[in-house]
Amino acid sequence: MTRSDYLVVGSSHAGLAAVDAIRTLDPDGIVTLLSRENRAPYSPTVLPHVLTGRVRPESARIREAGDLERLEVDLRPGSEVTAVEPGNRRVVLGSGEGIEYGKLLLATGASPALPPLHGLDRVPFHVLRTLDDAVRLRRRMLEARRAVVLGAGLIGLHAAECLLQGGCTVTVVEALPQVAPGYFDPDAARRLEAVFTSHGVRILAGRKAIGVRGDEERVCVDLDAGDGLEADLLLLAAGVRCNTGYLAGSGIDVDQGVRVDGRMRTSAPDVWAAGDAAQAPPLFGEGPEVIPSVWNAVAQGRTAGLDMAGDPDLPEYAGAMAANTSGFFGHRAFSIGLGASPCEEEGLECERYESGTPPGFLKLVFREGCLVGAAGVDVDPDPGILAELIRRGVDLSAVRGDLSREPGDTARVLMSRTWG
Repeated sequence: MTRSDYLVVGSSHAGLAAVDAIRTLDPDGIVTLLSRENRAPYSPTVLPHVLTGRVRPESARIREAGDLERLEVDLRPGSEVTAVEPGNRRVVLGSGEGIEYGKLLLATGASPALPPLHGLDRVPFHVLRTLDDAVRLRRRMLEARRAVVLGAGLIGLHAAECLLQGGCTVTVVEALPQVAPGYFDPDAARRLEAVFTSHGVRILAGRKAIGVRGDEERVCVDLDAGDGLEADLLLLAAGVRCNTGYLAGSGIDVDQGVRVDGRMRTSAPDVWAAGDAAQAPPLFGEGPEVIPSVWNAVAQGRTAGLDMAGDPDLPEYAGAMAANTSGFFGHRAFSIGLGASPCEEEGLECERYESGTPPGFLKLVFREGCLVGAAGVDVDPDPGILAELIRRGVDLSAVRGDLSREPGDTARVLMSRTWG
């Protein structure tokens, strides 16, 4: 039976950040990196570019094989973990092979959540979560004329743009009253919706799909008002769920995701979790939450890796927060921290800023002088700077007005003063 000092399950952002962190402290321990997919590590952020054809599937990677070889990391693609046995300190693969570990990181990500639609098991549909998904969707997109996207989150909106550019007429159906719910407040969402409708994407917000029917050639989506939409291509983008099914019977504490503490430790000895599969302490709020984002995945993976390697000075994880940036039809949008929160929420104060033609929009959310959220469409501030100001809890009482009036320049000055 194979044995590894550090066994990392999942080769995307969280897993790779953990591997890098481990190697900073332990250059000699045996590190094994398992990937369910039979591909080189890649970032999910590249999928829209694969869908449009701007990036070839074989070029979609965030690490070259040589990079991992230089770190003396044993990458094993096509290795899906089907069971974890903490008592035996081993994992079991789909092939039946067992791998013993000294320390284990679960960075298994998430999968698309399928909505409870009548007839869904009898019609063809697509999702967009993996590189193989993007390849299949692109192939079908080039044959289709009409596409329906169920879900107007960031994945659904990115896909809608790509499908339109691929030659399809596109209708997006969202059960909630606005696009990008959970990411943007209604004001920012209206601006995003206007961008899509101006390019010809039909948005049906506040409408619910209740069933689907059809065959291999065309699908009809039945809506809650008794009407329907016919399409050649159906894409489901109704959110994601953590990949934790393989932990059944392991005894590891799982809720919405794998529950972890401030060092990414699970309830089992010498087992950590990070990334989209982890339910971690939040930066704002009480109980642990699943907050999928690349920013969180990298931070959590690094924390887990350093703790696995025994960093004696490792601080507690600062906490997960929303951090999303997206580009649509040449427009940039971002939402960080409590940027989507209503300003009427107790203890929050908001500043709103508009400029340019067409007007850009920025919303800054403060609590007791500190920035706790930001959301913007076509405005100057670097989201990374705003995210750091939020994470560090910098008191901005003295410059709050400047940040609202001149957000880009003020944010850069604050960056240079605070951590330059």
